[in-house]
Amino acid sequence: DLRYFTDWQYNPFASPSYYFNDYYGNPWWYIDNNRSVTKNNNLIGSVKLSFQLTNWLNLSYNVGYSRNDLNFKNTRAGVTFDPYSITDPTQGGNIPSSVKALQPSLTDQIAYSSRISGDALITAAKNFGDFSTRLIVGNSIYKRQSRFQSDASNSLVVPGLYNINYRQGEATVDEQYTAEGLIGVFADLTLGYKNYLFLHGSARNDWNSKLAKANRSYFYPGVDAAFVFTDAIPSLKNNILSYGKIRAAFTRVGQVSVGPYALDNVANVGTTPGITVRGGGTPGGFPFGSQVGFSISNNFANPDLKPEFTTEKEFGIELGFLKSRINFQATYF
Repeated sequence: DLRYFTDWQYNPFASPSYYFNDYYGNPWWYIDNNRSVTKNNNLIGSVKLSFQLTNWLNLSYNVGYSRNDLNFKNTRAGVTFDPYSITDPTQGGNIPSSVKALQPSLTDQIAYSSRISGDALITAAKNFGDFSTRLIVGNSIYKRQSRFQSDASNSLVVPGLYNINYRQGEATVDEQYTAEGLIGVFADLTLGYKNYLFLHGSARNDWNSKLAKANRSYFYPGVDAAFVFTDAIPSLKNNILSYGKIRAAFTRVGQVSVGPYALDNVANVGTTPGITVRGGGTPGGFPFGSQVGFSISNNFANPDLKPEFTTEKEFGIELGFLKSRINFQATYF
């Protein structure tokens, strides 16, 4: 019964020195002495403004903002093992004999990320006799920022005082900052004739900060059409066929799927021997005195990376039978 080992402070067989498992410490000790505290604060808000200028013209603007603040702290107490336990009396390769002394440690992390987006739309919808029209022209903006800072030490000098200032040796530190932005303009037009023939087209141009200046701008259009032939030719309707439509579409979509600063080949500075730095590689043994070491990423970045485009062609038919009790759809793409 593991509950026998809960009193690790006064029960010698539950203490870190004489716990029965040679390969894993007393879990009750870890519960009391290895603690992680995470605090997350989130702010989310949005505002939408809309103006109906006429019965066919509308202006709107929507802005959204979100922010996350993270504060994390991990602390682990140290242990001074009994001298006899360090001799490994059971010859099982126990923890005290291999560790000798467990120093107190801590890890502090502070991070935030924020995102702001805005969409401006001008919508015009008007009928001209048998023709219906709907035009949307807009602009979208997006910006994201994040920052991360951490410090850690596996050798604190004052038991119970978990402050990075009270340590032996150099602290392991890290700082990261990223920012990215996107600006887009777009238009969307839908034309209809007698509610059975429809033509729809869209176009968008984006400028993405994650690409090199020469490749940041990319354009992608789309067009589709639909024809409800049972409404255009009512005589086609009968007791069996109640609805029929054919459609076709061509779309092209552009995107950038890499992260910020992914186009540059950089050298990362080494801070602590044996610690793998961001970007790959470990500058083993550095810093050596005052000599700083750098490591090159294992991945080779392409500074001339261009947007990724996906093109799709689609043809389809929709049929309804027996007053649409039975429906059939087929698509080829």
